[in-house]
Amino acid sequence: MPNCLVVEDSEDVRRIMCRLLNELGYETLEADGPESASEIVGSGQPSVIFLDWDLPDLGALEFFRRLDSYDNRPLIVLCITHNDPKEMAMAKSAGAAFQLMKPYDKPALLSVLKKVEKVLAANGVVPIRYGDDDGPSRQKAARKIA
Repeated sequence: MPNCLVVEDSEDVRRIMCRLLNELGYETLEADGPESASEIVGSGQPSVIFLDWDLPDLGALEFFRRLDSYDNRPLIVLCITHNDPKEMAMAKSAGAAFQLMKPYDKPALLSVLKKVEKVLAANGVVPIRYGDDDGPSRQKAARKIA
């Protein structure tokens, strides 16, 4: 099971996010939209989904509704280009745990990942452990505590 699913319609942006996550020790899967993301989530849920707010066709809020049908809903990090308080309130009430502004950079991503890992650990998922300033250890996959 991969740690992270990146749902982004822009191939370039999706690959940048996956590369950053891989450099930080996470395994990733990619989806170019809600349909392919739903298939991935249904076949083996990731721990975290990085979800583009501005998806074409089926928006992020509808994707949140689809996730309600899964028993172990992954954490959602909403990836945004602007910070509209009304939209963020809707996303938070739909289940977005965190938000991350585009364009992505390692320090901002690392800050969000540290928060994500605290929530995962509280829910019995062993997260990747970060070292000091030397970066993360290379434990690849989160695993359930038996």
